[in-house]
Amino acid sequence: MADFEHSLRLGPFHPERTYRLSADALEWEGAWSSGRLAFGEVDRIRFYKARTLGVGGQASALRWRCSLRRRTGGTIILAPDHYVRPGLREDRQHSFNALTGELIARIRAANPAVTIDNQQHHRSLLFEAVAANVAIRGFGVARRLGPDRAAAMTGSILRAIGPWVPEHSIGRKNLSAAFPEKGPIEIESILRGVWDNLGRVGAEYAHLDRICDVRPGCNSGSGIVMDEATIEHFERYRLDRKPALVFSAHLANWEVPTLVAKALGVDIAVPVRPPHQKAFADLIARARAGQAGLYIPIGGDFPARIKSAVDRGAFIGMLVDQHFADGIDVTFFGRPCKAAPMLARFARSLEWPIKGIRAIRLPDQRYRVEIIGPIDAPRDAHGRIEVAATMQAITSIIEGWVREHPDQWLWLHRRWR
Repeated sequence: MADFEHSLRLGPFHPERTYRLSADALEWEGAWSSGRLAFGEVDRIRFYKARTLGVGGQASALRWRCSLRRRTGGTIILAPDHYVRPGLREDRQHSFNALTGELIARIRAANPAVTIDNQQHHRSLLFEAVAANVAIRGFGVARRLGPDRAAAMTGSILRAIGPWVPEHSIGRKNLSAAFPEKGPIEIESILRGVWDNLGRVGAEYAHLDRICDVRPGCNSGSGIVMDEATIEHFERYRLDRKPALVFSAHLANWEVPTLVAKALGVDIAVPVRPPHQKAFADLIARARAGQAGLYIPIGGDFPARIKSAVDRGAFIGMLVDQHFADGIDVTFFGRPCKAAPMLARFARSLEWPIKGIRAIRLPDQRYRVEIIGPIDAPRDAHGRIEVAATMQAITSIIEGWVREHPDQWLWLHRRWR
């Protein structure tokens, strides 16, 4: 049975094909034909950029594609966008990344001599090298400075340089659309707070073991504050050990709720997708060192590892507030967007309760951690949980959280496409 699947149509004169990975080959089916390419037959993998029109509301954009060359001749091209009609392409980056990532690993295993070409611009390669060096050195400096001094320093740096990078305009457009009643001065003030929070999060990755300083039987620490309801949630779990599904969002430092839960004795597993930028992916992996079994990378053996977590009754935690190309439609701040449905699908099949957890950055640089729920998931006429309606209910709760502290949410990504 195939673990990964990606469907696309390259252009108006191409049929739509669905690609799947079998045990030893890339297989595809289309309206006109089907076929397979054994992993061992591939002698060259090439990544290159092609200009496409109408992806994600953009008039024109450069998108990565993947070309597979067969030893005996012939080429297969995979792309992250699906041609719908002239000027309109559907973004399918998520399934593209999942399939190509696993595909490359399997081709390498079958043919270690395969040639892999990445036609990335030399400036991009230079940026990656510089970013990696800065990240490694910055991690060490932040560790020596201590959590408060390091966070204050990086927060002030990003407040200064943030308005000069392209993501600032994305944040401004997002905030203006979400809060039409707010004027330009207030919007810019919120954005400065967003940059400050993001800078502090970067520094805090070097101190996750210090800021999440709680222990079972001692439900508060110098860096963490919890109300009585949240303490009761953790105490109840300690007594009955019943599992749950937990959603969260990119608010304040989004690593904190998970690490606090684990520190208080909760068996929790969190599916994660590593950042595209290798420098930042390495930095986060270094910061999460020692958290074996807590984070489950999406891809590879993810299905087996998440099943193992479910079988042992672990909490399953997910961040559900970012764009998910293959997701379902929800409304966020009055605008349609896509949300990953995995959590609601788990709830439908497992009948586990759904809870929400968030961190709030306090003025004294401590964190308030709060748990809500279980929420009353909408059900259909047969009593089964409705996936779309449940994701909308969760999205509405997250919207309320963001409205409370708009300067602590990650407005800098394209949530609406």
